Amino acid sequence: MPDEVLVIHQNPSVAVEVKRAFAGTELSASVVQTLDEALDYICGGGRARIVFYDGDRPEVAWGFRRAQEANPALLSRLLIAISPLPGETWRRTPRTSDLIDGGALLLIARQLCLSDMPTW
Repeated sequence: MPDEVLVIHQNPSVAVEVKRAFAGTELSASVVQTLDEALDYICGGGRARIVFYDGDRPEVAWGFRRAQEANPALLSRLLIAISPLPGETWRRTPRTSDLIDGGALLLIARQLCLSDMPTW
């Protein structure tokens, strides 16, 4: 069974980019728009070891931490903030590649999964 990552992001273009970047790789990726959807997914049997979230939404990190306190099974999930590429380009052009670098997420996920990341 392949390792899986979950991305929490409200922009549908990010979902397209993430799915494109992970297609045909040893990792699978799912994308949801809200923390509630992410928690439902994980608690419903989702295997995501890594959860990337929109770093412009700090309430996701706080909410995830509260959920971990209530459900220790979530402690084995690594939560990582992602943010748009540097510069103002993403504000002027809504191209997917300007919003998020799916290849960079794939590289990070591969490194973490291959390193036998610890579970806390």
